[in-house]
Amino acid sequence: MAEPNLSIIVPGPCNAKCGFCFWKLPPKADKNYIQDLKKTLDSMPEDFHQISLTGGEPTLSYLLPEILKVIDRQKYNKVVLTTNGTALQKFLLNDKDWENFPNHINISRHHFDDAINAEIFNSKSIIDTDKLQSVIQIAHYNNIDVTLNCVLTKHLTYHDDILGFITYAKNVGPMLFVSERNMETLNLLCKRKSLMVILLLVRASVQFAEPRCRELMA
Repeated sequence: MAEPNLSIIVPGPCNAKCGFCFWKLPPKADKNYIQDLKKTLDSMPEDFHQISLTGGEPTLSYLLPEILKVIDRQKYNKVVLTTNGTALQKFLLNDKDWENFPNHINISRHHFDDAINAEIFNSKSIIDTDKLQSVIQIAHYNNIDVTLNCVLTKHLTYHDDILGFITYAKNVGPMLFVSERNMETLNLLCKRKSLMVILLLVRASVQFAEPRCRELMA
Protein backbone atom coordinates (compact mmCIF):
# COMPACT_ATOMS: atom_id res chain seq x y z
CA MET A 1 0.00 0.00 0.00
CA ALA A 2 1.30 3.45 -0.94
CA GLU A 3 2.09 5.84 1.89
CA PRO A 4 -0.11 8.95 2.27
CA ASN A 5 1.17 12.00 0.43
CA LEU A 6 0.55 15.64 1.34
CA SER A 7 0.52 17.94 -1.70
CA ILE A 8 1.39 21.61 -1.28
CA ILE A 9 0.42 23.89 -4.16
CA VAL A 10 3.16 26.50 -3.90
CA PRO A 11 1.69 30.00 -4.32
CA GLY A 12 3.04 31.79 -7.35
CA PRO A 13 2.93 32.02 -11.13
CA CYS A 14 3.51 29.57 -13.95
CA ASN A 15 5.30 30.33 -17.21
CA ALA A 16 3.50 27.55 -19.11
CA LYS A 17 -0.05 27.18 -20.43
CA CYS A 18 -0.43 23.44 -20.94
CA GLY A 19 -3.81 22.53 -22.42
CA PHE A 20 -4.24 19.52 -20.12
CA CYS A 21 -3.34 21.28 -16.87
CA PHE A 22 -5.95 21.79 -14.13
CA TRP A 23 -3.99 24.56 -12.37
CA LYS A 24 -5.44 28.04 -12.02
CA LEU A 25 -3.63 31.04 -10.60
CA PRO A 26 -4.44 31.02 -6.87
CA PRO A 27 -4.88 34.09 -4.67
CA LYS A 28 -1.68 35.63 -3.36
CA ALA A 29 -0.44 34.12 -0.12
CA ASP A 30 -1.15 36.24 2.93
CA LYS A 31 1.49 37.29 5.44
CA ASN A 32 0.73 34.33 7.72
CA TYR A 33 1.08 31.69 5.00
CA ILE A 34 4.36 30.17 6.23
CA GLN A 35 3.25 30.21 9.86
CA ASP A 36 -0.08 28.57 9.00
CA LEU A 37 1.65 26.01 6.80
CA LYS A 38 3.98 25.02 9.62
CA LYS A 39 1.01 24.50 11.95
CA THR A 40 -0.63 22.28 9.33
CA LEU A 41 2.53 20.25 8.77
CA ASP A 42 3.09 19.77 12.48
CA SER A 43 -0.50 18.64 13.01
CA MET A 44 -0.59 15.98 10.27
CA PRO A 45 -1.02 12.33 11.37
CA GLU A 46 2.13 10.34 12.04
CA ASP A 47 1.66 8.12 8.98
CA PHE A 48 2.34 11.09 6.64
CA HIS A 49 5.99 10.94 5.61
CA GLN A 50 5.91 12.32 2.07
CA ILE A 51 5.29 15.83 0.75
CA SER A 52 4.83 16.86 -2.88
CA LEU A 53 5.48 20.46 -3.89
CA THR A 54 3.59 21.48 -7.01
CA GLY A 55 2.29 24.62 -8.67
CA GLY A 56 2.08 26.63 -10.91
CA GLU A 57 5.82 26.55 -11.29
CA PRO A 58 7.31 26.21 -7.77
CA THR A 59 10.80 27.42 -8.74
CA LEU A 60 9.31 30.79 -9.73
CA SER A 61 7.80 31.30 -6.29
CA TYR A 62 9.65 33.45 -3.77
CA LEU A 63 8.03 31.34 -1.04
CA LEU A 64 9.65 28.05 -2.04
CA PRO A 65 12.83 28.47 0.06
CA GLU A 66 10.74 29.42 3.10
CA ILE A 67 8.40 26.47 2.58
CA LEU A 68 11.35 24.08 2.49
CA LYS A 69 12.69 25.49 5.75
CA VAL A 70 9.51 24.70 7.70
CA ILE A 71 9.29 21.07 6.57
CA ASP A 72 10.46 18.85 9.40
CA ARG A 73 12.72 16.35 7.63
CA GLN A 74 12.63 14.00 10.60
CA LYS A 75 8.87 13.65 10.10
CA TYR A 76 8.74 14.03 6.32
CA ASN A 77 11.61 11.96 4.96
CA LYS A 78 10.61 12.29 1.30
CA VAL A 79 10.03 15.68 -0.29
CA VAL A 80 9.21 15.70 -4.02
CA LEU A 81 9.45 18.86 -6.13
CA THR A 82 7.44 18.81 -9.37
CA THR A 83 8.69 21.42 -11.84
CA ASN A 84 9.01 22.17 -15.54
CA GLY A 85 12.63 23.06 -14.80
CA THR A 86 12.48 26.75 -15.73
CA ALA A 87 14.45 28.15 -12.77
CA LEU A 88 15.67 24.84 -11.40
CA GLN A 89 19.33 25.23 -12.35
CA LYS A 90 19.57 28.63 -10.67
CA PHE A 91 17.71 27.25 -7.67
CA LEU A 92 20.07 24.29 -7.37
CA LEU A 93 23.23 26.38 -7.75
CA ASN A 94 22.12 29.07 -5.29
CA ASP A 95 20.87 26.75 -2.57
CA LYS A 96 23.46 26.14 0.15
CA ASP A 97 21.22 24.40 2.65
CA TRP A 98 21.04 20.93 1.15
CA GLU A 99 19.48 19.46 4.28
CA ASN A 100 16.25 21.33 3.45
CA PHE A 101 16.31 20.63 -0.27
CA PRO A 102 13.87 18.11 -1.82
CA ASN A 103 15.38 14.65 -2.14
CA HIS A 104 13.42 13.94 -5.32
CA ILE A 105 12.77 16.17 -8.34
CA ASN A 106 10.02 15.36 -10.82
CA ILE A 107 10.62 17.27 -14.07
CA SER A 108 7.78 17.63 -16.56
CA ARG A 109 8.90 16.89 -20.11
CA HIS A 110 6.30 15.97 -22.72
CA HIS A 111 8.31 15.35 -25.90
CA PHE A 112 11.86 14.52 -26.92
CA ASP A 113 11.92 17.30 -29.54
CA ASP A 114 12.62 20.69 -27.93
CA ALA A 115 10.37 22.63 -30.30
CA ILE A 116 7.39 20.27 -29.88
CA ASN A 117 7.94 20.20 -26.11
CA ALA A 118 7.81 24.01 -26.02
CA GLU A 119 4.65 23.92 -28.14
CA ILE A 120 2.94 21.56 -25.68
CA PHE A 121 3.91 23.83 -22.78
CA ASN A 122 2.81 26.82 -24.88
CA SER A 123 5.89 28.66 -23.63
CA LYS A 124 9.18 29.95 -25.03
CA SER A 125 10.92 29.83 -21.64
CA ILE A 126 10.86 26.04 -21.11
CA ILE A 127 14.36 24.59 -20.76
CA ASP A 128 15.88 22.74 -23.70
CA THR A 129 17.66 19.39 -23.65
CA ASP A 130 21.11 20.81 -22.88
CA LYS A 131 19.82 22.66 -19.81
CA LEU A 132 17.79 19.64 -18.77
CA GLN A 133 20.89 17.44 -18.82
CA SER A 134 22.83 20.03 -16.86
CA VAL A 135 20.11 20.22 -14.20
CA ILE A 136 19.99 16.43 -13.88
CA GLN A 137 23.77 16.23 -13.50
CA ILE A 138 23.77 18.85 -10.74
CA ALA A 139 20.94 17.06 -8.95
CA HIS A 140 22.63 13.66 -9.17
CA TYR A 141 25.91 15.15 -7.94
CA ASN A 142 24.04 16.26 -4.82
CA ASN A 143 22.36 12.86 -4.36
CA ILE A 144 18.93 14.05 -5.50
CA ASP A 145 16.81 11.57 -7.46
CA VAL A 146 15.29 12.85 -10.70
CA THR A 147 12.28 11.55 -12.63
CA LEU A 148 10.86 12.74 -15.94
CA ASN A 149 7.08 13.08 -15.98
CA CYS A 150 5.48 12.77 -19.41
CA VAL A 151 1.83 13.28 -20.31
CA LEU A 152 0.85 11.34 -23.42
CA THR A 153 -0.64 13.79 -25.90
CA LYS A 154 -1.37 13.68 -29.63
CA HIS A 155 2.38 14.24 -30.16
CA LEU A 156 3.21 10.97 -28.40
CA THR A 157 0.56 8.58 -29.65
CA TYR A 158 2.32 5.80 -31.52
CA HIS A 159 4.65 3.05 -30.43
CA ASP A 160 7.76 4.50 -32.12
CA ASP A 161 7.12 7.95 -30.64
CA ILE A 162 6.93 6.60 -27.10
CA LEU A 163 10.00 4.43 -27.59
CA GLY A 164 11.75 7.54 -28.88
CA PHE A 165 10.84 9.37 -25.69
CA ILE A 166 12.08 6.50 -23.53
CA THR A 167 15.39 6.49 -25.42
CA TYR A 168 15.59 10.25 -24.92
CA ALA A 169 14.92 9.88 -21.19
CA LYS A 170 17.62 7.24 -20.85
CA ASN A 171 20.11 9.52 -22.61
CA VAL A 172 19.45 12.56 -20.42
CA GLY A 173 19.78 10.48 -17.29
CA PRO A 174 16.72 10.24 -15.01
CA MET A 175 14.10 7.63 -14.33
CA LEU A 176 10.86 7.98 -16.28
CA PHE A 177 7.23 8.36 -15.27
CA VAL A 178 4.54 8.46 -17.96
CA SER A 179 1.07 9.68 -17.05
CA GLU A 180 -1.94 9.44 -19.33
CA ARG A 181 -4.53 12.19 -19.60
CA ASN A 182 -6.06 10.99 -22.84
CA MET A 183 -7.89 7.70 -22.32
CA GLU A 184 -8.46 7.26 -26.07
CA THR A 185 -4.71 7.26 -26.62
CA LEU A 186 -4.18 4.85 -23.74
CA ASN A 187 -6.86 2.47 -24.97
CA LEU A 188 -5.41 2.51 -28.49
CA LEU A 189 -1.91 1.78 -27.24
CA CYS A 190 -3.10 -1.01 -24.98
CA LYS A 191 -5.02 -2.66 -27.82
CA ARG A 192 -1.89 -2.58 -29.94
CA LYS A 193 0.07 -4.15 -27.07
CA SER A 194 2.51 -1.22 -27.40
CA LEU A 195 2.63 -0.61 -23.66
CA MET A 196 3.47 -4.25 -23.04
CA VAL A 197 6.41 -3.97 -25.43
CA ILE A 198 7.59 -0.82 -23.66
CA LEU A 199 7.27 -2.40 -20.23
CA LEU A 200 9.31 -5.38 -21.38
CA LEU A 201 11.97 -3.14 -22.88
CA VAL A 202 12.48 -0.77 -19.97
CA ARG A 203 11.27 -2.96 -17.10
CA ALA A 204 10.53 -0.82 -14.05
CA SER A 205 11.60 2.46 -15.65
CA VAL A 206 8.07 3.29 -16.75
CA GLN A 207 5.02 3.54 -14.53
CA PHE A 208 1.60 4.18 -16.02
CA ALA A 209 -0.81 6.15 -13.90
CA GLU A 210 -3.97 4.48 -15.20
CA PRO A 211 -4.59 0.97 -13.79
CA ARG A 212 -7.20 0.45 -16.52
CA CYS A 213 -4.33 -0.18 -18.91
CA ARG A 214 -3.45 -3.40 -17.10
CA GLU A 215 -7.04 -4.60 -17.53
CA LEU A 216 -6.97 -3.94 -21.26
CA MET A 217 -3.65 -5.75 -21.65
CA ALA A 218 -4.81 -8.80 -19.68
